[in-house]
Amino acid sequence: MDVRICPNCQGRVAANFKDCPFCKGSLPTPELGVAPSQSTSTTKAQTIADQSDSTGQSIWQKAVSIVENGIAEESPQEKRRRIERESSSPGPRKSSPAATKLIQCKDCGHEVSKNAQACPGCGSDKYNAEDKGFDNAIAVVVLVFLVYFLYQCSTFFSDDTPARTYSELSSAEKMANDKGKAWSGARTALKNSLRDPESYEEITHRIIVNPKNQSEILVYLKYRAKNGFGGFRVSEIAYKCRRNTYDCIVAAE
Repeated sequence: MDVRICPNCQGRVAANFKDCPFCKGSLPTPELGVAPSQSTSTTKAQTIADQSDSTGQSIWQKAVSIVENGIAEESPQEKRRRIERESSSPGPRKSSPAATKLIQCKDCGHEVSKNAQACPGCGSDKYNAEDKGFDNAIAVVVLVFLVYFLYQCSTFFSDDTPARTYSELSSAEKMANDKGKAWSGARTALKNSLRDPESYEEITHRIIVNPKNQSEILVYLKYRAKNGFGGFRVSEIAYKCRRNTYDCIVAAE
């Protein structure tokens, strides 16, 4: 089918059309004795040549290429319809990752990346101040929670019970306290009497309160230590210690 070019919108139109279906403009009547294709090519080249300006040589070369190759440019109406068809075509449309990270500058309205330090439009660095403030608030809340959690852990695992005085102890607690200190006083007195205190090794011990005198505690020690010749010897000794002062003297050996 023979076609020709509309001089108004540059669309390709059938040769027998009187009006352009794209721009609704009137088409010139083809000259008699001229083939429609030749008239079409001449009209196209003449139209482009008439519209040339200071860069007319390049436009003319483009027109000659269109005439010789039979290639017509896409008209604005065709381009618009093609864009509408592509935009309305079914199928999943993936959003651009960059577009999802853009926010609007509150000063100039320019779209800015959320990670940018300043707006490229106005140079403001406060366009995302609300987002940064929200992030800082979350960080503060998390920090406070961690500090509180660590404080609770430290108080749970630590023993902050204040030490009681001797008078506040029960009778059983006083007796256990006195026996422990008497045993420690007896061992100290025994080590001080040895030739080599560092060689002292305790085997066993017994602690009792003197039934005839409740103010005295008897401490029995069985031990091993070096003698004057450097050899170890097993010995036994008993100390009598006074309660409250824990002074110990030898009762038997």
